[in-house]
Amino acid sequence: MTKHTEGPWEASMDIGTVRANVPAGADKDSTLVASVFPCKMNLEDGKHEYLEGDREIRDANARLIAAAPTMIEMLVAIRDEHGLGDPLLSDRLDAVIAGATQ
Repeated sequence: MTKHTEGPWEASMDIGTVRANVPAGADKDSTLVASVFPCKMNLEDGKHEYLEGDREIRDANARLIAAAPTMIEMLVAIRDEHGLGDPLLSDRLDAVIAGATQ
């Protein structure tokens, strides 16, 4: 499993960023995990158009990204505790976990 920045992560709704949990005295700039900007991409030329004022989408995306470490942790726990008796469930969980970590 690829190591990601340790959680928990927190979404900052005022500026659309996701930061890792900031230990006391840490440089806040070093904890940035993602900046979230709603945009649409022109498939013909690959250029992005940023959508000003679409704060609800930006905030929802930031919250989803911030929840990622906890979701992966829970999927691993579910697989380890319940998936072993159900090969189909175990395979599906393995695929989702691998998709997020490899």
